Amino acid sequence: MGFSDLGLWKDQELKIHTCIDGALEKLRAEVKIDENAIEDFISGKLHRYLLNEKKRLKLRAVQIVRQFAIYEEVDSAKPIGYPDIAYCWDDFDSNQIEYHVECKRLKFKDGLFSSNYVNKGISRYQKSFYSNGHPSGTMIGYIQKGSEVELLDEVNSFIPDPVSSLSLEYNSAERGISKYKQNFKTSTLFQLSHFWVNLSQ
Repeated sequence: MGFSDLGLWKDQELKIHTCIDGALEKLRAEVKIDENAIEDFISGKLHRYLLNEKKRLKLRAVQIVRQFAIYEEVDSAKPIGYPDIAYCWDDFDSNQIEYHVECKRLKFKDGLFSSNYVNKGISRYQKSFYSNGHPSGTMIGYIQKGSEVELLDEVNSFIPDPVSSLSLEYNSAERGISKYKQNFKTSTLFQLSHFWVNLSQ
């Protein structure tokens, strides 16, 4: 019986989401992010807060790795992708479990950023490059320009059928953080969570 079958995946995912939510809140409150700041710069700042939240939540057995290389097979020569953040831990049989998080900038401009969010973010989960064999994963959207309503409409306009649009799970306007979710078919039914943080303050 695997890690997911035991229901432990969802328990671990809840802890990871709590870690991400807390880190995004600290990032937004304590770091001034320019609207032209590149993704790697923002993710680097976020990484420090993720590590702090990991310590606060006592996730001792979990490692948080940036730019994590993933391979189609253990002995493959080249990686097939680099999720921006990976949470890694060992299961009961000492197999490494990975939870992938992809980050993307969001700016309401000419559709480029929203297109990248879908075609270089969501599609990597849909095609099973990321979180292959697992029931879920997460994306983080860094809002640098434009309203969330505009950006949500624009992102959803780029999502092809039969992939579902993003639907709101919760919104905390005071903290500038929203969480969305969507479902689509990979080898099984897959749920992708989306944390959006408004950095355009």
